[in-house]
Amino acid sequence: VGALSDIPSPAARTQPRLSAAVYEQLLDADASQPTSLSLLSLRDSARAAQAAAAFLQKHVLLPPVVGILLGLACTWDPVYYSLCGGAFGERLPKHTRCPSEGAPLGFFFCGIETLGSAAVPLNLIMLGSSLARGPDWTALPVRCNVGIVAAKLVLMPAFSTLLMLGLNLTVGRHGAGWFALRSPYDQIF
Repeated sequence: VGALSDIPSPAARTQPRLSAAVYEQLLDADASQPTSLSLLSLRDSARAAQAAAAFLQKHVLLPPVVGILLGLACTWDPVYYSLCGGAFGERLPKHTRCPSEGAPLGFFFCGIETLGSAAVPLNLIMLGSSLARGPDWTALPVRCNVGIVAAKLVLMPAFSTLLMLGLNLTVGRHGAGWFALRSPYDQIF
């Protein structure tokens, strides 16, 4: 029984062990000198902060999230005024092009707008280059590939069409009229 009680628990095995000198120093430290305890707690809190920052960087601050946050920041009044001009605290009139004349950072907005205009063609070029080699038909069985193609090209469009027709007949213009759109809302039907 005594031999089993000497085995450390898994939690105790993962915690760093203190050397005998450090342990003696902690026991001998009086309340007027909290330096040794505060250093240990400071190290633990720094490790916790580092782990939290790593978690945020890996799981929360993904490129789409950062883009959305930067876009929201650009709608803040001081930033909007700097990028688009106009009177501070007021939005530009409806048919005024951003940036207006005299915008402090109008040149920056024009550069970002040019990069934004190039985003879709660049994404299409990257997609084309990744698809240029063609699919690896050996990765999945042929029956599975045929099922995927049939589902995406036949079943899903048919299901979507039937769903829209059903909604139109039940709650749309020809049904309860909850979501009635003015004609001609769709030239196909």
